[in-house]
Amino acid sequence: MARIFDLHGLASLTVDDDRERVLQYVDAQLDPYQPSAGVDPETTDVVLCPNNGIVAGSFCDVHGPAGDNRRTCVVDGRCYLMRSDSLFELPRLSTEIEQVRLSYDRTFPLWVGFSEVVRPLLQLATINRGAVVVHGAAVQLRGGGLVVCGWSETGKTETALALAEAGARFISDKWTVIDNNARIHAFPVSVGIRDWVLDYLPRLRAHLPASQRARLRAARTARRGLPLLIKAGANPLSAAAESQLEHALTLAGRVSLRQTDVAAVYGSPQDPAATPPLVTLAMLTTVPGQEVTVREADVGWAARRLAQSAVYERRSLYELDARVRYAFAQSGPSPLLRVADREADLLRNLLAGVRLLEVKAPFPTDPRKVADALARWC
Repeated sequence: MARIFDLHGLASLTVDDDRERVLQYVDAQLDPYQPSAGVDPETTDVVLCPNNGIVAGSFCDVHGPAGDNRRTCVVDGRCYLMRSDSLFELPRLSTEIEQVRLSYDRTFPLWVGFSEVVRPLLQLATINRGAVVVHGAAVQLRGGGLVVCGWSETGKTETALALAEAGARFISDKWTVIDNNARIHAFPVSVGIRDWVLDYLPRLRAHLPASQRARLRAARTARRGLPLLIKAGANPLSAAAESQLEHALTLAGRVSLRQTDVAAVYGSPQDPAATPPLVTLAMLTTVPGQEVTVREADVGWAARRLAQSAVYERRSLYELDARVRYAFAQSGPSPLLRVADREADLLRNLLAGVRLLEVKAPFPTDPRKVADALARWC
């Protein structure tokens, strides 16, 4: 039986794979949505299923890593993302975004295909229902929905968590769905926690296992020593090694939690059926200094920014689509190029009755200052 995930009728995924480790992985990736079992419905937006293996000798076109560390190939009229000898099918988008059926080798690392292809496709599927997935974290505050949006590394997650520490109900991190009635829904993605923010989030810090807290402290201490190491570097080779070390320590200084786990920390079990109306949407703008300021924002400005940041965050799908179009010499513009305009148009309508704010704040900073400034407007 297939595993079917329905995101409130706004997007859906079917996984027709009976391996327990795959099912556990997909369940974690689709949190907080619960699967049902059944026959693959024809209306599913994205369908994943393993294939029976592809003979390497049947490759008729291989595309090397053109500066993006990816390899793709064509086999029997289909384009695939390659990892060693394992393949993951790529969608061939020739018209409007519609149902996509993708196969993969059982040896392919499914997390790669999920992050670069499946999750962006699920986000795009919502457009056909008049909904938009915005790049932002969401909480429910005083009965209404508050979505905190912005470019990467602006403090969306940290602000939402600080609001939750102060009593708001946590809904989602990184991505939030706004439906055609301007109600907000969680989008399935893990919550990324940076080590430094735990200084300001005592309830969340106390929830983490001792081993995770120890690892985060060690990574933070090591990262603080990097300036001395970088200063001592004397040649390009050592600089490259220091850059890799800094990246490794940055990753070590983060943990990922399920949305249901974060919601439980704050005493509000995650309920995908609880969809509050969107009352306030805040756009974070990173500025130097220490001051946090809030002012009302224009709907056109907010809609354009939201659409463009979402396109950038889905860039992996755009890059892979360019490879597919090259492989088959497809003419005309990609349908993906129209997504930003479609989302901006939808957002201008959906945000018409919403309080729109621009929040100028430094990053990183104490997220409680940003949360307090926002709460005064809500």
